[in-house]
Amino acid sequence: MSKSSTKASRVANGGRSALTVERTLAEIIGSGAISRSDLTVSLAASKASISRLVDRLIRRGWVSEGAPVRVAERGRNATTLLVQRDLGYAIGADLEGLAIRVCLFDCQLNVIKSRKRLVDPEWSTERIIAQWRSLIADVIESAGVPREKLIGLGLALPWIPADGAEEVRSHLSAGSPVRFNVLEALGDIGVPIVASDNTLCVSDYERRFGVATGEASFASILVRFGVGAAVYHRGRFVVGEDSPCSELGHVRVAQEGEECICGATGCLDPLVSGRTWLPESGRTGVSWERELAERAHHLGVGIAHLLKIIYAPVVVLNGVYNAYEDRVGREIRESLAAELDPHGLPVPEVRMGDELEYKACIGAGLRAIDQRLDGYLAGLDTGLSGSSLHES
Repeated sequence: MSKSSTKASRVANGGRSALTVERTLAEIIGSGAISRSDLTVSLAASKASISRLVDRLIRRGWVSEGAPVRVAERGRNATTLLVQRDLGYAIGADLEGLAIRVCLFDCQLNVIKSRKRLVDPEWSTERIIAQWRSLIADVIESAGVPREKLIGLGLALPWIPADGAEEVRSHLSAGSPVRFNVLEALGDIGVPIVASDNTLCVSDYERRFGVATGEASFASILVRFGVGAAVYHRGRFVVGEDSPCSELGHVRVAQEGEECICGATGCLDPLVSGRTWLPESGRTGVSWERELAERAHHLGVGIAHLLKIIYAPVVVLNGVYNAYEDRVGREIRESLAAELDPHGLPVPEVRMGDELEYKACIGAGLRAIDQRLDGYLAGLDTGLSGSSLHES
């Protein structure tokens, strides 16, 4: 997952702040590997300031300089910065209606342990959460990492935030929506928790390492048990971060139709989601090809509705359709053209994410590092935590 590319200034967590140890380490970790010059761009800091702080981190033994990489646009080599691998570890845990996933990785983004369990959509919410808790505990134990070395636990959830970031309203199983409190459900695990929408976590992965790297604006669609959307625009997520929801699946695209899991009719979800996906044995033959084309058409219409509100030149698609890129991509583009051309909006480029299964987990874990690294470093009691360049 390592890369060394210039990134836009990080403002996703709300404006520029003091150049601290925590911000610098989180940026290096979240980039996989990054040069000093690229770090000045991503943190919007001067070369001298970055050099002084990086030198302090190297003397402390938290950061090392790795192998040179070629920077083509500058015609020279740049040395990459790496955070000490065992400085700390993060966990990412992804919960959806068809599966639960957990992975644990170090500060160089090496995945130490990852596991998955399938979920029956007919299970109760309590049973699904119990399985999730068990899997998280199992990964921590089997990885052999002491809990005091865990920076944070990032949770990727299919949610509509309600009453604050700790209260989740979601369709985890078939039937009526359920509500549960994240801290009550998982808080006694003993690791600081950061909860985010799972579409946002996948989108953050694509922004940092995937097919959206370097893009100033893009729309991200995740189709698994449900259908979620996030929009990244000029350096921050405007849908999925501050927005109250990212439930594209519950946009109504027809007056009538199959009843949705939310109880309404005409929703996009029954037409395109993984919840209504045929079993593998049924995904062959002419009838399947016809259904796949219809699903892709409806998905394109749903994406177009989003783009009419917040336009993006690139659409990134992840989930159940990615294995059918050739057939699905063409149909989605045709639907987008039919919906957007009358309004003078150009058809965006549609990109399929790769089939890395633990994207949401990795994105969730990195978001936990972004928000919990300061507290973790303070607990190390080294004298560096929380310090900025203006301190002696």
